[in-house]
Amino acid sequence: MTTEVTADTKPIPVVLPRRSRRRRWLAPVIVLAVLILLVVAAVVGEAAFRATAQSQIERSVERSLPATVTGAVHARVDGFSSLWQWAHGSFDHVHLTSDLTISGQKAAATIDAYGLPVSGTGPVARATGTLRLSQGLIRAVTPRSAGIGALTLREGSVATTVVKPILGIPVTVALTLVPAVRGGSVHLTPTAAQLKAGPISLPGIALIKLLLPDGVSVCTAKYLPPTLHLTSIASHPGSATVTFAGEQLDLGTLGTTTGHC
Repeated sequence: MTTEVTADTKPIPVVLPRRSRRRRWLAPVIVLAVLILLVVAAVVGEAAFRATAQSQIERSVERSLPATVTGAVHARVDGFSSLWQWAHGSFDHVHLTSDLTISGQKAAATIDAYGLPVSGTGPVARATGTLRLSQGLIRAVTPRSAGIGALTLREGSVATTVVKPILGIPVTVALTLVPAVRGGSVHLTPTAAQLKAGPISLPGIALIKLLLPDGVSVCTAKYLPPTLHLTSIASHPGSATVTFAGEQLDLGTLGTTTGHC
């Protein structure tokens, strides 16, 4: 016996549920959101760690200043990921600035340290810097011989007076000197002389040869670590700018060990 299939007895087709379009894009959005949150957390964490590291460097430098030097130090850690640098034991580049008071006189410093140990001990691979010294500070650290007046800083030169007896007669001469770095010293070479007071008339060159035949040298090495040296000096009205550089600066001996001339 056969059963006749009619329209009323056809099997009901199976209808599969459709995938929601929302589910198709929901997963990528969640992944992207997680990635964004991770990036934001990394950036915020890096900024917080960098700020903390900079503050610690500032405090460490301020504590290491000699008793006669005071001032606030500002540090900036440059380069990729301060956390990564810290994990490798040293900061690639640290930029330091400070307005200082040295023995009651004003000075300003800018230092770039490369390979600064995060432990605060051991050698700094390389350092360069600039010091701007006031005229008062220059006068305070420059030794003065009898008869030599205080130094007055000018653009490119230094002026002073010298009083010296010639044939038993005191003579006052105004000198112009040009500063330059020579080894561990700053050397002042006289370039002009003018008789200011006295009955004797002598040419400027003769006055220079008579009063300061070898110029004036000021030892700067005794104020600096042994591996740090001056590279240039420039005189300006009321101040002087010196630059310095050095390698393998031992943080453990800063302020306790200096060079010599």
